Amino acid sequence: MRLQWLEGQLRRAQDKAVLLFLHHPPMPIGLPSLDEVRLAPDAADALHQCCLRYGNVRHIAAGHVHRPASGNWRGITFTTVRGTNHQSALRFVPGFDISQETP
Repeated sequence: MRLQWLEGQLRRAQDKAVLLFLHHPPMPIGLPSLDEVRLAPDAADALHQCCLRYGNVRHIAAGHVHRPASGNWRGITFTTVRGTNHQSALRFVPGFDISQETP
């Protein structure tokens, strides 16, 4: 249902550059515990196909991981944002910890 809504919005904005804001990132960011809470791979694939269909998504911003990251996901740039309360610890091994870094 949400993907249908997004598809309609992207269709209406075909002549405009779109910044897409999501709660869960669709891409892995390289931190095992945070990659477990991203969009499910099939949902991420469907989202990507939707973005490709209209070609106007210029950037994806996502939250939920409470950690800044950036890169390129299948040709679309992305950033994830810090939390306003706490950060996810920078762990490259399984397991989750909170970091008290400033937001």
